[in-house]
Amino acid sequence: VEAAQQREREAAQGNAVATAQVRVEEALLAGQAVACPGCQGPARKDDACIHMDCACGVHFCYVCGRDRYPGVVGTGPDYRATNKRDCGCDAASPYLHRQPGWGAFGRAELGESAAHGALLEYHRRRMAWFVRVAKESVSAEAWAGL
Repeated sequence: VEAAQQREREAAQGNAVATAQVRVEEALLAGQAVACPGCQGPARKDDACIHMDCACGVHFCYVCGRDRYPGVVGTGPDYRATNKRDCGCDAASPYLHRQPGWGAFGRAELGESAAHGALLEYHRRRMAWFVRVAKESVSAEAWAGL
């Protein structure tokens, strides 16, 4: 944290390379988690289904980030299928590795399951997207200085 704060101070002083470095680091972190629609805290998925239960009590979809039960916190009487908002992400399956095109990322030679491989690929793609956005937000000279 102290090193990140130092980099932020350098960025504030106009150091374009430091700004680019901070943005890349933030992009990599953002790509590995999805913000909870309730508390905005980062949520990281394991190999299970794409449904998330945040510590704040909100239930949401890990793929699109939508609240699956708007206005419902926790598992009280309103937490049931009739109150669920269907985002469509789990139409084929509630598991990422069973979605069309996501089943072939597990590396059996490393003991990696299809579910874990799909999740790693999902995070890699999110990180690549966020890094691209970060790259577009800094000058070519700053990017080259990384």
